[in-house]
Amino acid sequence: MGDPFARVIFSLDHTVHAIAPGGGVLWTRTLADNTTARYALTVDPAGNIYVAGSGDVGPGVPLLSKLSPSGGTVWTRTVSDTKGTAVVVDDQGAIYVAGSIKSPAGPHGDLYLAKYSSDGVEQWTRRFAGSADQPDTATGLVAMPGGGVVVTGVTYNSDEQFITLRYSAAGSAQWIAFYNEPGVASEPFGIVRTSDGGVAVAGSSGPRTVATVKYSGSGAPLWVNRTDLSAAANAASAAVRGISPAPLGGAVVLGSVVVGSTAEVSLLQVVSASPPVWKTPLRSVPSSNLGTVSLTDLPGGGWVAASGQNGNNQVYLVFSCVDAAGAVQNRNVSTLVEGMCSSLTTGSDGAVWALTPRLGDLQIRRYGPTFMAAPEAVTAGYDSLETTSVRLKGTVNPHLGDTTYFYEYGPTITYGSTTPGRTLPIDSIPRDAFEPGVSVSPGTTYHFRIVASNSSGTSYGADQTFTTPQTAYQQWTITHFGGLSAPDSEPTDDPDLDGIVNLAEFAFGGAPLVGGIPPGYPEPQMWESPDSGFVFHSIVYRPDPAATGITITPVASNDLVSWTTSGVVVIDQVDGSKRAVAQGLEHFMRLQITMP
Repeated sequence: MGDPFARVIFSLDHTVHAIAPGGGVLWTRTLADNTTARYALTVDPAGNIYVAGSGDVGPGVPLLSKLSPSGGTVWTRTVSDTKGTAVVVDDQGAIYVAGSIKSPAGPHGDLYLAKYSSDGVEQWTRRFAGSADQPDTATGLVAMPGGGVVVTGVTYNSDEQFITLRYSAAGSAQWIAFYNEPGVASEPFGIVRTSDGGVAVAGSSGPRTVATVKYSGSGAPLWVNRTDLSAAANAASAAVRGISPAPLGGAVVLGSVVVGSTAEVSLLQVVSASPPVWKTPLRSVPSSNLGTVSLTDLPGGGWVAASGQNGNNQVYLVFSCVDAAGAVQNRNVSTLVEGMCSSLTTGSDGAVWALTPRLGDLQIRRYGPTFMAAPEAVTAGYDSLETTSVRLKGTVNPHLGDTTYFYEYGPTITYGSTTPGRTLPIDSIPRDAFEPGVSVSPGTTYHFRIVASNSSGTSYGADQTFTTPQTAYQQWTITHFGGLSAPDSEPTDDPDLDGIVNLAEFAFGGAPLVGGIPPGYPEPQMWESPDSGFVFHSIVYRPDPAATGITITPVASNDLVSWTTSGVVVIDQVDGSKRAVAQGLEHFMRLQITMP
């Protein structure tokens, strides 16, 4: 379909949108104004899209539309009082659409089948009406080698029953077959062409039972498999949700059954009337939360089942990958879906496409051959920039993989430092991927980018840069020395040889290149407490208000080895200076000046 990574959105108002891999709209086409309730579409080998119009039976509902790979409407065909529920393209390029048409004998519909050429010329139509005035409709359609189709659907005699009809490319009815169990309503879900040239039809047949009927290519019934999805006495509402070809001329059937308030979803492989080769439970959820369930096969063997589930005010799409032996190999969850998964199909590259109706539209989504792709990482900038910390920002779409992200950062494009790895939920939603409080150095330009990886690959965001603000000390250094790396500009240097290092000159308002005592430099004093009358050692000092980013801590000692802040208090004086007082028996005091 042109770009195999594009997405198609088919709206309930018959609007079809093509979505580019990055999410941009490639094209949008509205096919009709009629509101539809169901849908069907297929794509031919050339990438043309065929949409079966479906809605309330009435005039003006478009039965079939053809769109080009770029989204242009090639043609649209309208047949009054029809609705299409299935559409296929055979190996000769002919298009068949099946569904129902209003019956001339009453208000209900007859099963309807029409063939069109690739340029939209109607070749023939066929209809089937059951013996009772009850609705007859197609539920599945499969193209056969050499042209022609087999259509299956539901018809009525005394109860609902399967009907399967084979038509040649010329429209000749080649065979017709019925299946039902006496006194049991039987409703087919779909049909597949089996590996031995026959067809298999599967549907519900009773409150807990699914039936699979196998026919030869000439319509001879070969076997019927009836399998109870649950042995529980209160099991009800059995339904087939998907059917796919399986080895040995059989089929894999996806079914669900309600037991009490729980919906149980199972996958089973049938090749004869004998019990299934295997039956694998896939999911068990509250019945009120289970959405539509669908099935497709994988080119390399195995199957994918997808089911929608409501919960936490959103809808999840749960993928289960089952191998040829019926074992679940992996399970992934997408919270991107705002509706249900109504159908699945598989591309030649193994990619899985899910048709997911939402409120107001339908979407086709593409997932990688293992239901995931390499994550998409986007470097999105930074904020909360301080002299020594920053928050790095980005987004990551995990693309259904178990994804971890981190940031690379450093003073050059080779980075050199990384943040700790963080994990993201398994879905396909672009998510904020922030890293707060990254430790950096002041006055420095940094390169950074986000990196995200899962089992399908690694993605790198674009390189970006930021520059941390200079500290007050760095600005002071530039003012007095002309640059940050000038000679004798380190905090512990004393270029004027006055015994006061640069950091102390900065702290107390001194001039580092001119000898002399800074105006706020510490001065030792004995101090008498006005409360107790005791006399204590003290230091009076006046920090320069511009000297931010440093810490001045008074400490005391008895031996000039061990220093402590215990018993040391700082008193703010009326002239703006500070007095540090050692209220213990210490004989020595000093100020410790620290800078990050």
